[in-house]
Amino acid sequence: MKNATAYAVTSSRKPQYSKVFSTDMSIKAKSLSGIGWLSFANSANQLTTLVVFVILARHLTLEQFGLVMLAVLINNVFTIVFKEGIVDFIIRSDDDPGGDTTATAFWLLLMLAALCVAIQSGVIAPFVDHFFSADTSVYLAAMSPIIVLNAMSVVNLANARKKFNFKISALRNFINGLLTGIVAIVMALLGYGAWSLIISRVAGALGSAVILWHEEPYRPQLIFNVKHAKRIVSYSAPILQFRLLSYLSGRMPEFLLAAFAGPAALAIYRVGGRLIEAVNSLLLDSIANVLVTTFAKLRERDTIEPYIRVTSALLAILAPIYVGCGAIAPELTHVLYGEKWAESSIVLTFLSLQIVPAVLKMVAITLFKTRDRTSKLRTLGILDIVSSALFALTATTGSPSTVAAAVVISAFLTCVFYLAASQKAFGISGASVVKGGSPYCIASLAMFAVVYPLAGLLLSHMPPLAAAMVAALIGALIYAAIILVFFRKQSLSLLAELLFLLPTRLKKLFVKREIMPAEEGKKVSGVPTPPSRSSSD
Repeated sequence: MKNATAYAVTSSRKPQYSKVFSTDMSIKAKSLSGIGWLSFANSANQLTTLVVFVILARHLTLEQFGLVMLAVLINNVFTIVFKEGIVDFIIRSDDDPGGDTTATAFWLLLMLAALCVAIQSGVIAPFVDHFFSADTSVYLAAMSPIIVLNAMSVVNLANARKKFNFKISALRNFINGLLTGIVAIVMALLGYGAWSLIISRVAGALGSAVILWHEEPYRPQLIFNVKHAKRIVSYSAPILQFRLLSYLSGRMPEFLLAAFAGPAALAIYRVGGRLIEAVNSLLLDSIANVLVTTFAKLRERDTIEPYIRVTSALLAILAPIYVGCGAIAPELTHVLYGEKWAESSIVLTFLSLQIVPAVLKMVAITLFKTRDRTSKLRTLGILDIVSSALFALTATTGSPSTVAAAVVISAFLTCVFYLAASQKAFGISGASVVKGGSPYCIASLAMFAVVYPLAGLLLSHMPPLAAAMVAALIGALIYAAIILVFFRKQSLSLLAELLFLLPTRLKKLFVKREIMPAEEGKKVSGVPTPPSRSSSD
């Protein structure tokens, strides 16, 4: 009878293991699919907004361009409030059958929107009007509807992401970029100047909100539960505080440049950082959105290994892209903006090196969000803003390139605190994380050392666009050669993680060359090897 019982238990566990195995595989596939959809939509969004940015940079004076960028930066302070915090709470909340919590979250969002509009129009606008220009305060008033539209569509977006339905998010981003681009380009060509950017941003926000309301409809109940509100605020407040501190720390150099050196210096810095922002939106933002949902689905005991593997994979893909952009920065700046923005290329080169601390911070932040450790984010945010403020004091020199170098140094220093916090909270060794990503960072820096002078040499013999393309191709080949020659084992292991993404023919070739010899070794030894979960988590 005991044997029968033991057999029954064993039999019942087998399909359970298979179910967990397939579930983890499904999570990874859905996560990568979500990244793909969001990256595709963001590529269209960023392409159109970059075109608008280039047109305005070429047609406006440094002073005019700096003023409109200042207004956009201030408005973004209030719009980012609705991108994290309450969104994350709704995604991870599975105990709301009656919808009371979600309804409470919706009304909280509207109250928050009203507060943000009041602060932007009643406090910030008069201040900017006094110290800079009346045009900037008018721009801020015109962009107030963006705040309300974002607040009214947060629940719809959270519900879609909760279901892994990233196609809706992708469609929303695509429509936002399309409307923004069309309106801005038409208005810019008609001579509306800075107003083309302001009006286009409102049009894009309206379009994206309508898409969310239509594709993921939500009708809030007239319910406001104080108990639920306290839960939402308790969870979301640290995230919102961290996000605001993080944004302000990141933008502190730009605000100080505007204050100490004027709108022209701000314009040079913004043009240098715009391409990095486009790549951030295309890749980092999409990945961050998906990781929140992915890590929320993983069990606590699955945290450490996926964390290290995800970090290594992201650095392997993103480090060469960012560092490569920095290596051909003079050529890119010349092609996109023209000769008057030559100083912006130095800013671009420095800022491209932020990718390493940016990835490490992004994955750590996601862990703190999904493991109910959001209070720690407040402390990290304060460290960020203090460090940024200290290094941003280099803005008193009036040199945008000096400020960019200081920003990168600050990012690396604060990254140490994120690694230490992750180790203390989750037992994740900072040394293991650094060791996992270091081969790809080393390969990227080696590529930079070759490509940067080579691109300058090519520029003297061919047009800027051709020089940039040739240098980028050579850089890609150098990076691939370095990781396959000097870090072959780790690179092939990473490729095995992403094997199911490859085309069928390449997948069969890889399996034949790398996996079959191992299988033959198992048959010879006669020792059966259990399936490994490391390649499917």
